[in-house]
Amino acid sequence: MKVEHRPPALEGATKVIRTSCGNLYVTCNFIFDKDEGEYKAIEVFFNMGKAGSCQNSYLYSLAITLSQAARAGADMRTLAHKLLGIICPKPEPGEPSDASRVLSCADAAGKGIIYVIDNYNEINKDVTIKKKGLSLNNKTIKEDISPIEKQKRVKEAVMSGICPLCGGQLLKRSGCEECANPACDFSECG
Repeated sequence: MKVEHRPPALEGATKVIRTSCGNLYVTCNFIFDKDEGEYKAIEVFFNMGKAGSCQNSYLYSLAITLSQAARAGADMRTLAHKLLGIICPKPEPGEPSDASRVLSCADAAGKGIIYVIDNYNEINKDVTIKKKGLSLNNKTIKEDISPIEKQKRVKEAVMSGICPLCGGQLLKRSGCEECANPACDFSECG
């Protein structure tokens, strides 16, 4: 599926992966493919640590490249598989035979993309294209849960710095946590 123009708003999910350089947040955004009857990943974002770091510049360029390829029709999952097994000088400690061991930021990015893609359609199986609830840690917060439970889940997301609506990064503005994604209107203060 080739995407000529990016819609102004997309749905997505975020996976957090621990690396030796810190937590890597992998966010994939999806578009519904009517021909295939499922969501296809067309965009990816990576966030790690402080802005301006070497890892962030590398991850930013990797995200742009993967997103452009996916919009041109490449399969994001296939692209992500190419990142698996790339090793950096500071891999996560663990057994070399452990497939879940993170070998580099690129390896973590590939694992995160694959995880989100493999789980996104399952997560949204009962959700129409129009969003019915909030998304948090790859689970839909249904409207029929108690207000206290919903408030607790939103608070957990805010404390982790992740927007409970779109999975984007939260920024402190005027004393409130607000989503940095311009297509999202989440604000902790309402």
